Amino acid sequence: MLYTTTEVKVVRNYVFALWLADISHVGITAWVMGYDQFIDVAHWNSMAWGNIGVTVSYLVMVSR
Repeated sequence: MLYTTTEVKVVRNYVFALWLADISHVGITAWVMGYDQFIDVAHWNSMAWGNIGVTVSYLVMVSR
């Protein structure tokens, strides 16, 4: 998508949609896990790291 357009508005809306999807994905995962399990990072399994850890690290890298 980003390589097929030169319009700034399209790129901005696309990146915003990805950001919104990532934030809601982490939020829903945290809600399903519950507060205690969400905060206990040391006991996350590989599924939690894939859902939350990778998504949050991606958000941090992109926001720089």
